[in-house]
This record gives sequence, C-alpha cells and structure tokens, in this order.
Amino acid sequence: MITYLNKLSGSWLFKGILILTGLSFVGLWGAGGLLNFEGRGATLAKVGRVSITDKDIMSDIQRELQLIRRLMPGVTERDAVALGMVDSSLNNRIYSQVIARSAKDLRIGVGDAALSAALQASPDFRGHDGRFDRQRFRFALTQQGISEVAFLDQMRNQLAGMFMFASAGNSAHVPDIMLNSLIKQYNATRIVEIYQPRPALVARPSDDQLADFYETRRDMFTLPETRQVQVLNVPESAIIRVEDALGEGLGLSDIAKKLDLRYSRLSVNRQATALDEDVMDMIFRARVGRPSEVVENGRELIVFNVTDIIAARGQELGAVRAQLTAMWMAEQRETMAARQAQKLLDDLNAGKRPDIRSTSATIKAGDSRAAPAAIVARARALQPGQAAIVATADGPRVIRLARVVPTAEGMPADQVRRMLTDELAEDMGSMLMDSLSQQINVRVRQDAVDAFKRRLAGGAGE
Repeated sequence: MITYLNKLSGSWLFKGILILTGLSFVGLWGAGGLLNFEGRGATLAKVGRVSITDKDIMSDIQRELQLIRRLMPGVTERDAVALGMVDSSLNNRIYSQVIARSAKDLRIGVGDAALSAALQASPDFRGHDGRFDRQRFRFALTQQGISEVAFLDQMRNQLAGMFMFASAGNSAHVPDIMLNSLIKQYNATRIVEIYQPRPALVARPSDDQLADFYETRRDMFTLPETRQVQVLNVPESAIIRVEDALGEGLGLSDIAKKLDLRYSRLSVNRQATALDEDVMDMIFRARVGRPSEVVENGRELIVFNVTDIIAARGQELGAVRAQLTAMWMAEQRETMAARQAQKLLDDLNAGKRPDIRSTSATIKAGDSRAAPAAIVARARALQPGQAAIVATADGPRVIRLARVVPTAEGMPADQVRRMLTDELAEDMGSMLMDSLSQQINVRVRQDAVDAFKRRLAGGAGE
C-alpha cells in the first residue's frame, strides 16, 4: 500500500487531494498572520449544500505564499492573483468536495490499514529517521487548529475519492498508430504571433449605473443570519456523565470545567462553517438557550447550545460605494478587452492584418516556458494560419500559428507516450469529474470570485 501511494503521489489527482486533506504540509508551519487581508466569509461556490468561502481560499493562499516568500520575499497578494492562486485553490476545494461526496454516495470506504499507510507515505510527517513521527504529526494538526479525529475522517473520505479516480486514470492507453502521428506533432517548432488588446479607458460610473449595478449584486453585500453557538466535545467514555450534568441543568462551560472536556464558542452561518450539514440543520432549528442532546459531528460527538441569533442584514450602497465602483470599472475593462479580442480574431480569420503590433514566440518540443502555459497548449492544437483567443492571468490574448517547422530532434517516443498517457488520464478524470459535478450540483458565483480577486489584488485597504 505504501508503495502504491508513493507512486500516486506524483500524479495530478493526488496533488489536488493533498492540498485539501493536509497530507502535504509544505509551507504550513506557522502560516498564520501572513496577510493583512482577510476574507469576509462570502460564499464563492457551493458543492451541494457545502459552501466554499473567501476565508477558505485565503487560508490556502497563505500557505502557498509562505512557501514562495522563502525564495522570493517580495511576492505580493497581487502576484497571488496573477499566478492564478485563487482559481487553483477554488478548483481544488470544489474537486475535493465532489470526490468526497461521490465516494460516500458510492459507499467506497478506506480501512484503517490504508489510512495508516497514507500517513506513513507522507514525508511531512516523518522524523529524522525517515519513519512516521507522531509528535510531528500532532504538532502539524495543532498549528492548523484541527483535531486528529476530524483530520483522519477528512483524509479517509479523500482517499476513497482518490482510489475511485485512480481506477479511471489507470485505464488510459495511447495506441501506437496515434503515438507515431503525435510524435511528429510534438517534435516540431511552432512560431506563434501573440496580440494583446489595448488597455481600455473606462470612465467612472454614474449614480444611476452604480445603483443598477448594486441591485443586481445586492446578495453579495448581505451578511447572512449568524448564530452564536457553544460546542462541547464529548468522548464516548463521558457520554453518561455529560447527560447527567445536562439533566442537572448545568451549562456547557460548567460541564467542560467539571469534566475537563474541550469547549469552544463558534459563530456560524449557512455560508461558512466547520460543522457537518446535519448538525447545522439542527442548529438552525434550535431555540436559544436549549442545549442539544449528544449528536454526531463527523467522527466526533458534541453537544451544542445556541446562545444568540443575529439576523441577516444588508449593507447599503453608500457603505460599499468604493468597492462597487472598482468592481464596475473592472468589469467594463474585461468586457471591452473581450470585444477587442474578438475583433482581432475576426480580422485574422478574414485575412486582415490587425492595427496593433504582435509579439512572437518560438515554442519548441517539450518547452513550456516560451509563453504562458495556456498559449503553449492552444498553439499546439492549431494548424498553420489558424487563430484563437486564449484566456491568461493578464487578460485575453489572440494568437495565430504562423508556421510549424519540423525538427529531427525532439522528445523520445517513450517520453511522448508517458506525457500523452498522463494527459489522457487527466482528460478521463476530468470527464468523470464533470459528470459527478452535474449530479451533485456545483455552483460557482463568478461575480463573487471576481470581486474577491479585485479586493485581494488591491490589498486590505479597499
């Protein structure tokens, strides 16, 4: 099992899962307090009934930036947006939720032996002797503020999804007749023209335009109903004593002190919570001051008590005018850039030379550094003379494949086969992912995502 997990650890699938399960703790140690910017708890996406918020994404970006800043201290939050960290984190979290939910629905389980093997396969939990170090493992969980039971439960669910997807990817095979043709395609040099739309000059919106813009996005500036909750963690050995104490009318904080149990106070809403869906349903049906019975929260047992209810409330336009103005102007720039890109593409397809100068990129076999990855990938799919619009982190670009120059030297056949097999496995996994996402109902609030990117790029002061 350990050998199998080590083999999978370099795959596209495993990397995505490790980010969310905590199997990979690169850059995690002491991650708190890296950014002055904080998320607002706004929902960016929902997978079924589970919300993914800007605070979740900020947590991921903090870890990524800590690692990068060890090598490049000057990297900023704006750079994080340009590097695609927001989209990457959001996609990984959606991916993680979908596969965990699907594995649960299909009743795919992971036994204790496989779970133990996964822990031992993680180099981040190994001591100086190369073996699993429980003290290092517990320290990592303490740094993240997550219990061992909750972590292992999450990891068990994600491993079940990993095995489900690995079975699809392992069936990928590239026939020789296709391989011979594709070797010629990959072992060629491509000369690509790249056109960048001119920066658009956008005037500030009028009061009427801003009011209309606000009305269509009012829910983005509505703070959801929030409940203040006391939570008492109950070990199985203490269930009877806790129930007796509740019967005596003791409060949860008093019970925690009396029985030396873990106790916490949470502020929860439907958009952002660390509690199970079933527990959240009970919390939002509960009355203030009525402690619950002992209930399951994942693999933990808890008792909760709602102490206060804060009604949903909206933010008026005046309070968010600056942010709305920045959002409106950014959307106008994006719209105008998209129109310019489409006109450039139409001109190129009609045989007209655009009225702006292009830059040229020479893309050689196996070289992905000559241009942004999206441009390299799209260029390899074009025929000479064809053009296309490519989305990049810096906005849309229009590319045209000027010519293809065959080369005698290039990647060996085995290397091309491995690369194509990996791409085919990823495509098969993506198709399975798309199918599962449609069944589970994945919804991304692109307006909220774009607004979050703009706030992050602008810093905490916006």
